[in-house]
This record gives sequence, C-alpha cells and structure tokens, in this order.
Amino acid sequence: MDKREAREKQISRLLEMDEDGLEKELVRAVSLDEALLASLNLPQTVPPQSAKEAYAAIKFSERIQRVKEALAGGLKKNKEQLYQLVCVKLKYCEQKGAGEIRLIGNILSGLMAKGVILVAYPKLWPIPAVIVYLHKNGFFDRLCKCPKKK
Repeated sequence: MDKREAREKQISRLLEMDEDGLEKELVRAVSLDEALLASLNLPQTVPPQSAKEAYAAIKFSERIQRVKEALAGGLKKNKEQLYQLVCVKLKYCEQKGAGEIRLIGNILSGLMAKGVILVAYPKLWPIPAVIVYLHKNGFFDRLCKCPKKK
C-alpha cells in the first residue's frame, strides 16, 4: 500500500467516526507530542510532572477543550492562508460533491505543501483527524461561505 492509499484509508476510517470518536482521536494525537502538550498551559503540580503526565491527569472534557482552543488560535492566525488554499485554490465548495476522501486528501496535501500550520507545533497540523474534524464540524463551509444545500 502506497502513502496515498494509506492516507485515504485513514481518512475513510475517520469520516466514519462520530464527533466523540474524532475528539478521542484528536486527544490521542496531541498526547503523542510533548512540545504541543507543553504549549497547552497545563496545571502545574508539586512535584513537577511532565506535560504528558499533567495532560493525562486532567479530565477528558478539559483535554479536548484545550485542544480546541489551540486549534482555534491557529485557525484564526492562518485564516487568510487557509481561505486562499482551501476556498480559492482547491475550490472547496465546488469539490464537496466529488467525494469527501479525495477532498480531504487534497486539503491535507495542500496544507503540507504550503506549510500552513494550524497549531503552535507542526506535528499536529497535518494529521487527518484535524482536517476531518474541521470538515465534519462545518469549519470549511463557513470559511468558504459555501451555499447551503436545499
């Protein structure tokens, strides 16, 4: 299986998840990146814990909230770049009917090629879970002002 096929399989699996499943996937992905965890302003403990331990110690709802805040900050900071790439170059609104897997794959490829970073540390931004989560929650529809289907 080549990289493209593996990515498409991963995207397909993510598209089948409900919102709770996607949030769990995001939390899992973040937990693998110590630098990103350190940027989440986690509670300080005595004796000091690693960012990974501090992150694991907080409730799931707080973990996902911190991930969403990190994403929101990155998305706000890069809104124009995202608009130009996703809405103008990739024609998101026009491509929506052509298949979600291909569309999300194109967004991922475009983000990686352009180096658009969605959060403070680059290990998280290219993961398909982030793009699928944004897509399923209507972020790209709102960004590109796609007309609502009747």
